[in-house]
Amino acid sequence: MSISTASGRPSCVHPAPAVTGLPALIPASAALFFAIWFGGGGLSADFTADDAMNMHRAWSRPWIELVQANLIAFSPYYRPAGGAFYRILYETVGLDPLPYRVLCHALLLANLVLLHRLARNLAASPEAASAAVLFGAHHAGFIDFHYNTGTVYDLLCYCFYGAGLSVYVAGRRGGALSRQRLAAVAILYMAALNSKEIAVTFPVALLAYEFVFQRKPRAFGPAALFTAFLLPYVYYKLSPMSTFYNVGGYRIELTVARYWANTTAFLDRLFYLDRGAFSPYTAALLYLSMASAACLLRSRPMRWSAIFILVSPLPVSFIPARGVFAYYVPLIGWCVYAGALAEAIRTRLVGNRVPALAWFALLFAGLFIAHTRTYEPQDHPPPAGTALRQLRDLRLPVGPQSRILFLRDRFHTDEWTPYFLVQLLYGSRTIAVDRVKMRAATEGSPPTCSAMAEYDFLLDDDGASIARVGLPASCR
Repeated sequence: MSISTASGRPSCVHPAPAVTGLPALIPASAALFFAIWFGGGGLSADFTADDAMNMHRAWSRPWIELVQANLIAFSPYYRPAGGAFYRILYETVGLDPLPYRVLCHALLLANLVLLHRLARNLAASPEAASAAVLFGAHHAGFIDFHYNTGTVYDLLCYCFYGAGLSVYVAGRRGGALSRQRLAAVAILYMAALNSKEIAVTFPVALLAYEFVFQRKPRAFGPAALFTAFLLPYVYYKLSPMSTFYNVGGYRIELTVARYWANTTAFLDRLFYLDRGAFSPYTAALLYLSMASAACLLRSRPMRWSAIFILVSPLPVSFIPARGVFAYYVPLIGWCVYAGALAEAIRTRLVGNRVPALAWFALLFAGLFIAHTRTYEPQDHPPPAGTALRQLRDLRLPVGPQSRILFLRDRFHTDEWTPYFLVQLLYGSRTIAVDRVKMRAATEGSPPTCSAMAEYDFLLDDDGASIARVGLPASCR
């Protein structure tokens, strides 16, 4: 469809299809049901060791550093958008895990709204967009989102990434982007980069949109501009100043073997298959089949999704394997593709004989069965949250200069969780917190009796409870 602009020149517009019979309340209710049924227990989840580390990192540095890091995307600061989440909540509600969990679940639901809006802006029908929301409402791999606040970086990245895409595509549907809309996209892109590194693929998503929907050389300018943002960003993230530098869990291995190992492992989890079900050959065949189906059906949402599915996971394709939660942003493409494919099957192959509501109910039932078969409720509270409650119950008269020694504790030798928990609990960065097991590992021997006597508090954590104790019997 072509319309004339004020200048008299035609502008390509691809309006979303008119709304048809599936009420918006149906997909919204289905998504809410999945969120409550499979993830509702996560509202009562406690803090994890990652939460203690993330919160302490954000709290222990000056506010000005956190603000500055969020205003630019070119700093070695560790994911400052997530840092702002932790810092603001810690300063306002303290160490009550419920507000943290409520906001994480709210982000999950908000992201489904963004997914629906993006699918509609990509010219998907209302039924296809509703199906996309249904596919994105739950996966067994979302257990981390439901029970671990440490995944807030992924939730925030998806939110800003999806919002930026939606704002961009909505603007391009009407012609050229206004300066205000371009500025809004830039701000959302920067916020996504400040949430998690997988946002580096954002310009590729824009280029894919221009290639599939517009195909005008001059239209690639904004995407090329956003690509230029990546140069200083990548430099800082890979420099010795970065918190990722030389960290084993983030070490990049640019090999074909690493790519296929991560890709096939992800596909196994995505489709609820046994480990090793996908090989590099079957994975490549799947991707080729998806691209072919998109072309045969002449579906632009599917063609865009096929490109996005291939490119968006690259930042996590060459580091040690991650769970499904790390592929949360790439799932945008999978959901849009699956929703468009499901609607194409109903309208083209089934012949539109199945009403949209009945088809949606069939999809809902199938997904509910698949999710239920893989559902594993989390019955074991994280050690960090349990230890925090037990430390709070001790009501120790700890001051800013107090020194605390854990004779035993439930954490691994190289963990700093007790240190984080104590300083956060009492709101002081000057409290000294030591552990016998860590000092023995780093200094070659445990503290002497005279060294222990210099501490204000000796704590014994046997794994089930924490108690204040005196010097060991061998020191009396």
